[in-house]
Amino acid sequence: MDLFVDSFMVSSTVAVKDRAGTANLAHQLATKAFPGMVLLLSGDLGSGKTTFMQSFGRGLGITEPITSPTFTLIDEYHDGRLPLYHMDLYRLEPEQTKGLHLAMYWQGDELAPGVVAIEWAERLSHLPAAHLPATYLPATYLRINIKVVEGEENPASDYDGRAEDHLEDDLNDDLIDDVILDLPQGRMIELIGVGHEYKMLIQELIS
Repeated sequence: MDLFVDSFMVSSTVAVKDRAGTANLAHQLATKAFPGMVLLLSGDLGSGKTTFMQSFGRGLGITEPITSPTFTLIDEYHDGRLPLYHMDLYRLEPEQTKGLHLAMYWQGDELAPGVVAIEWAERLSHLPAAHLPATYLPATYLRINIKVVEGEENPASDYDGRAEDHLEDDLNDDLIDDVILDLPQGRMIELIGVGHEYKMLIQELIS
């Protein structure tokens, strides 16, 4: 895996060879989740964004089935150790996202602070920092870009493709992306952390 660090940002690209590797990475990330965490997920249809979130939710201790909120836009889960606010902006244009008032989820004033996870985050009209007064520190977030690697380009895995015991249910139940039933191809998962807490988190995650 590659690692780039500067004063306020860190980026790393992690190779996984199958769905189990994706699940393991997501689960490990969930064990390090904290109130106010913002995850911005990007990737083509079928790349594994919702599969990532299903395992992330299990890592938070959420027992309710997690599916992509493509039509509901926002789903809330409150039975884990932190609330999870899961959003999917696939059907929206950037201008339409303004009407969702997403800032109240990551500001933590009106709702209990938890994890905000946004699929198709590239549809956002602005990043969280645009909602913070100038007297605040810049907003921080973790961007997760998932790219399919096909054929002979299938990468050597940084995360074991064999599922850990606590992930067996993740990989055998029906909570898989509608557009993919199995993730036979490898994935390159780019993690870009903006802010000190994400710099530390990524460095711990890949160590």
